[in-house]
Amino acid sequence: MSISRSLLPRRTLFGLTAFPEDAGEEPGDHAKVRPPQRLSQRARNEPFVSVPTRGPMDSTDETPRTPLECIDGEPFVFAAVSPIPGRSPRLDLPLASVGPAIHHYSSQHAPQGLVAYRLRRGDVAVLDDVTRALSRAPAAEGSDVGTAYGYRVCASLCDDSIGPKVVSWLESCFADASIPRAGRAALARTIASHPRCASPTLDALFASAVVDDEARKTYAALRNAGQGARTEPSEPEPDETRRALLANPFLAVRELRDGAREVLAVHPERRGDVLAALTVVVTDETEQHYVRFHALEQLAELDRAYAVAIAEMVQDPGMAPRVAPLVKFPEPGALARYAHDVGLLPGITDGELRAVTIGSVLGSRTALFAKETDVYPNHYDDVLARLARLVSPVLDDVLFEEVPHHEFFDDDEDEDDDEDAYRPVNDPDQLRDAYRLRAFLPDCAYEIVAGDTTDWIAVEPVLGLLNTLCEARGSDLRFVELPTGSQDACVLAAPERAIRTAVDDGVLVVIWPS
Repeated sequence: MSISRSLLPRRTLFGLTAFPEDAGEEPGDHAKVRPPQRLSQRARNEPFVSVPTRGPMDSTDETPRTPLECIDGEPFVFAAVSPIPGRSPRLDLPLASVGPAIHHYSSQHAPQGLVAYRLRRGDVAVLDDVTRALSRAPAAEGSDVGTAYGYRVCASLCDDSIGPKVVSWLESCFADASIPRAGRAALARTIASHPRCASPTLDALFASAVVDDEARKTYAALRNAGQGARTEPSEPEPDETRRALLANPFLAVRELRDGAREVLAVHPERRGDVLAALTVVVTDETEQHYVRFHALEQLAELDRAYAVAIAEMVQDPGMAPRVAPLVKFPEPGALARYAHDVGLLPGITDGELRAVTIGSVLGSRTALFAKETDVYPNHYDDVLARLARLVSPVLDDVLFEEVPHHEFFDDDEDEDDDEDAYRPVNDPDQLRDAYRLRAFLPDCAYEIVAGDTTDWIAVEPVLGLLNTLCEARGSDLRFVELPTGSQDACVLAAPERAIRTAVDDGVLVVIWPS
C-alpha cells in the first residue's frame, strides 16, 4: 500500500523541503532537496505546515524569523503570529521633531507614516500635531523638519475633501512665529515644488506676503509650466544607430521594448521578417522568459492565429505553463471572460478583452515592484501599503511600519579622525540582522520578524502578513506572487477560490511557498 507523501513528516532546509528518505544526508550541496510538491486540492480544515523563513546560512547568531504557514496543495502563505490586543501605544506617541528621529526609526515617537495615514482617512486633527512638532524643532534642524513634514502632507492637497483645510493650516504655519524661520521656509519650498494639486486657494496663499520670495517664485514658475499648452510628444527622429537597428528585425525585437511596432512603422514591407524574428525569440529556450513572453505578446498583436500555433510548439517546462493560456483560449476576449467567470475579475474592460496573457488580463489586480531596492532601509512599509490597496477597502484602516535592522558603517575605513563622519545610532527596537514589520489596526496590532541585511525585499513574509490580515478580517481575498523571470515581483490579489480554480485549470502560474 502506498502512502501519500503529504502524510509523511517533513523538515525544512534553508527554505526548501526535504523528505524522510533524505534524512541521512546533512544539508549541503549534495543533499536531495526538493521544492514542495503540487498536491491535490484538500479540505480547508487541513492542518497548517509551518515553513520557518531563514536568513543568511553562515550566520551564527541569527534572529529567529516569524514562521510562515501554508496548506499542502494551496499557494497561499500565512504568518504564524497572533494579534496583540488593544490599540498600540505607539500611535499615541508624539511626532518626531529632531533630525535623527525624523529620518530614522525611533521607538520614542509615532510611526513615520502616521501623518499621511491619518490625512488619508480625513483626520485633519493630525495637522495640529504636526504644528507642535514643527514648533519643537531646534532652529538648527528646522529646515530638515520642515522639509520632511512638507512631503508628508503635500499629497493630501489632492484630496478635495480636506485639501482646503490643509491650505488653511499651511497659511497658519507660515505665519506662526513659534516655528523656526528655517522650518517655515522649508515647508513652503517643499509645497511650492509640488504644485500638482494646485487650487485657487493654494494659488492665493503662494501669492501672499506670508510666503517668502524664493517659495513664491518657485511655485509660480512650476505652476505656469504646468498650465502651458499640452501637446502630444512627437516621436524623436531615429539616429544612425537606431536606424541600423530598425533595419534588422532580428536585432530590433530583442533590443527594443516595442521593436516589432517600431520596425513596421519604418519598414511596413518587412512584416514577414518581423514575424520570423519574433518566432525565433519565442522559441529560443536560452532566452530569458520575460523576453520570450513579450515577443509572444507582440506576435499575437500582429497575427493571433499564428501566435497560437507558435505557442503550441513551446515545450520547455519553464515557458510552456506561461503560454498555456493563449493556447487554451485562442479567441480574442476568451481569456478575459474566463477570468471574469471564475471570479478573478469583477468586470471586463476593452483592454482586458484584447489582452493575450493572464498577467495582462489581471493587470488591475496586480502590483509590480523591484525586489532589489538599492537603499537602506528597504521600505517594507511602502510595499505593504501599496499591496494593501489592491484589496481596498479591506485593509484601508491598517497602518504599516518597518523597523529596519541595525545600520552599519565600514569599520575598515579610517573614520576615527573625521569628526563629521556619519555613525549610525540604532534604536533598541532594531534587530541586528532582520526587520520587524508591523501592522496597526484600530483594535490590535501584528508584528513579524522577516528579511535580512541585504537590499532585497523578502516577498513571502510580506504576503504572509497580508494574507493573515485578510483572513483575520473575514475576507476571502488572498495575495500570491506571479513569476516574472526578472528581479521584479508581481503580486496578485484576488478571491481565494478564484485563484485556486485558475491554478488547478492550468491558466494561472504562481510561485509556490518554499
